[in-house]
Amino acid sequence: MINLDEAILSLNITWELDPAETKRLDRDIKSAEAYVADFAGYPIKETDTVAKQLMLDCLRYIRNDVIAEFQKNYSEDLIMLRNKYRVENELSD
Repeated sequence: MINLDEAILSLNITWELDPAETKRLDRDIKSAEAYVADFAGYPIKETDTVAKQLMLDCLRYIRNDVIAEFQKNYSEDLIMLRNKYRVENELSD
């Protein structure tokens, strides 16, 4: 859902990444996507801009090694995302 260019722009990375940095950033992107998707409890829609922004925010916290602070600071947003997906999926059943 988050591509490398979006991550680089969001994280304000202004230098050319070496292969090891690119690999780490790819891993961190996957972690941020998984974290938010797991919290939502349902697959995230590609068009969900709120979820995507949460993933980018989560990525920033992962990159700074303070992921525990992300859940604390974004708990209301994560709960709203979970509720949104729960309602949408209950209505589609």
